[in-house]
Amino acid sequence: MYLLTQNRKLQKSAGLKDNWQIMGLSLSPHNSSGRQVCKYATSCTEFCVLEHVGHSVMKSVKEARQRKTDWFFDDRTWFKEALGLDVAEHQRRCEKTGVRCGVRLNVGSDLPWERIFPELFERFPGVCFYDYTKWPNRIVPNNYHLTYSVSERDRKTDNKHVLRYLEAGSNVSIVCNVEYNPAHHRIGKLQQSITIGGKRYKTVDGDRHDLRIPETDGRGRVVLLRYKGSLKSRNEAIKSGFCWSLPRSPGVQAPILN
Repeated sequence: MYLLTQNRKLQKSAGLKDNWQIMGLSLSPHNSSGRQVCKYATSCTEFCVLEHVGHSVMKSVKEARQRKTDWFFDDRTWFKEALGLDVAEHQRRCEKTGVRCGVRLNVGSDLPWERIFPELFERFPGVCFYDYTKWPNRIVPNNYHLTYSVSERDRKTDNKHVLRYLEAGSNVSIVCNVEYNPAHHRIGKLQQSITIGGKRYKTVDGDRHDLRIPETDGRGRVVLLRYKGSLKSRNEAIKSGFCWSLPRSPGVQAPILN
């Protein structure tokens, strides 16, 4: 079984200066796995689209993700060995084709790989690892880049974790209510900055590509992700605090061609 795979999200490359080949580890998401793969999950599990879009709805894909998840929990030693072999093969292919090598370890999970498999980052210093996370205060190797995923929990504490990350030069991501309807060529414009805690921060369009590293996004930035889902679920996500309702400004949310 190959642990690392690709999907359309990982393959997005608009706006990237260099050619990248990105592979990801897709475990079964929090709500369906029966295992704890997202310790700090909040209502995001109710609105997660990983199980409901694209190939994710296929039975074979769901079963493959569940097998990987069970393998991770039931035979950790062999799982780590297989993951190391997959990363090595991915790196060899990237070197052969002259592209840069990226790995997202948590496509549908939020596991602290720097604790689970620290030697992975030492073995592959030339591989760029990255993830979104809701874990606070993680200390990771130089080749592992984390973007803090803002949740309704942060809003209840006046975004103290969010502000600490931003002021330290780290990036955070926010799901917002800006229109996302590529099937009808309607993708809303994002505002270029956002105010949090009385201070203005520059934003990044997180839907242009998936590679969340300082080289592409900068530092101390807010990565804005348009909500993917129905209007009804988006409204529910706004009410829960998971999705931010950004103020409407002239030209900010006008539909544009993708």
